[in-house]
Amino acid sequence: MISENHITVIKKGTDAWNSWRDKNPHIKPLLRGEYLENIDGIRINFRDTDLSNASMEEVKLIEADLRNSNLSHAKLGGANLLRVKLINANLQKTIFCNRCMNAISSIKHHKNRISYESYSPASLREANLSNADLSEAILCHVDLTNANLSGATLFRTNLRGANLTKTNLSGAKLIEADISNAILYSVNLQDTTLENCRIHGISAWKLDLSKTVQTSLIITDKDEPEISVDNLEVAQFIYLLLHNKKIRDVIDTVANKAVLILGRFTPQRKLILDAIKEFLRNHNYVPILFDFERSPGRDTIETITTLAGLSKFVIADFSEPMSTPLEAHAIIPNLMIPFVPIIQEDENIFSMFTDLKMKYDWVLEPISYNNKEDLLEYFEKGILERAENKFGEIREKRLSARRDPIRMREI
Repeated sequence: MISENHITVIKKGTDAWNSWRDKNPHIKPLLRGEYLENIDGIRINFRDTDLSNASMEEVKLIEADLRNSNLSHAKLGGANLLRVKLINANLQKTIFCNRCMNAISSIKHHKNRISYESYSPASLREANLSNADLSEAILCHVDLTNANLSGATLFRTNLRGANLTKTNLSGAKLIEADISNAILYSVNLQDTTLENCRIHGISAWKLDLSKTVQTSLIITDKDEPEISVDNLEVAQFIYLLLHNKKIRDVIDTVANKAVLILGRFTPQRKLILDAIKEFLRNHNYVPILFDFERSPGRDTIETITTLAGLSKFVIADFSEPMSTPLEAHAIIPNLMIPFVPIIQEDENIFSMFTDLKMKYDWVLEPISYNNKEDLLEYFEKGILERAENKFGEIREKRLSARRDPIRMREI
């Protein structure tokens, strides 16, 4: 009888419903299992309401208040939940995409492959789901852009193909959740727990992983032998290594053919840059250019050091130096790779370079040049051959060190 009274009120429209709620703040409405797909839910007050098993597919619930509501087993496929408030809501086994039940039943018959044809996902853009319980909820392909799921519980939650762009998942617990094929761009994962989650096919960029707990993240699809890693950012890379021979070939190519070019190439010096790159390409090298147009920061130095570590040797143009000397000080003492300095004929190399060259024998004699033609004439013998010879010397030293490890002197 109570439920019938509540249905009668809601059929009068959102304004009448909200007015009734304001006059009866102590009442917790009971709309369990009701068909509510004809209501106008914009800014509706469903706070503390029992909506379990209710059907609200395709309903506009924009800016609705669903705090502390019970939406377990409710059907919200295609619903527009823009800026909805779902703080502390119970969303256990809630379905956010139409026809997902057919997809779920197909799990038993099609090697766990879920088909999402003809579905209409809900939109949860900018929704506030902080501390919500989304255990076993189905949010396949749901748009959660800018949504707040901080502190949410996502136990066995289906987030396959969901858009998690700029989503706040700080402090959330994703345990045995499925985020396969999801987009994770600029996601806040501070203090988040990611445990035994399926992450096959994710696109993950610019993640905040401060104090994130990451364990047993499954990178393979459900019909493949299970392989897991403990790092979300490297998961994509590891999977590509396993399944894409071209990626493995590229890594081998980078290790054997990459050449890092450092310098400040102003428009006037662009001809020099193009000439160096073309010469390297024609000799089967892979040029990697870093152009110092801006003063370097800490991130820049770390990037340069990483690129140098991936390269066979480094060519550094100290003409019109702006920051190259700083990078030289970061690279040379820490990486035993051939370092080839070049400089315009009428300029002087920075004063500390002599000390670096005396201390580290992988730093080669500087090559001075007058113009592009002058540089190219001497490039093969003066730069490539010397760099390759030094690379061979370094490799032999490393092999020798492995063959003849230092033995402890007997006392």
